[in-house]
Amino acid sequence: MPAAACVPVREIEAWLLADAGVFQRLFPTAASPSLPQDPERVTDPKHRLQAVFSELQRRRPKNLFASGGENVSLAALRRLPAFREFEADLSAALDLLARA
Repeated sequence: MPAAACVPVREIEAWLLADAGVFQRLFPTAASPSLPQDPERVTDPKHRLQAVFSELQRRRPKNLFASGGENVSLAALRRLPAFREFEADLSAALDLLARA
């Protein structure tokens, strides 16, 4: 039976807070922002992301999820429990589809 993975926007926003390099790659002249130790525990990651952009004196890119996703480190994401669970579930689903 086909299935699709859904990741809530809030989770994606939290995952962008896992890697300061995302912001340094998006804005090469910007300083490294202060990010939370455990981004998945941030109750309002959208607000925290906006605070990061304010700290960097930059505007939030219109294509934040695309450009952020292209620039986030998988190593940084893999230290987050929810991301590891998502990755494992996605891998298992792809394995199942490959055997079908």
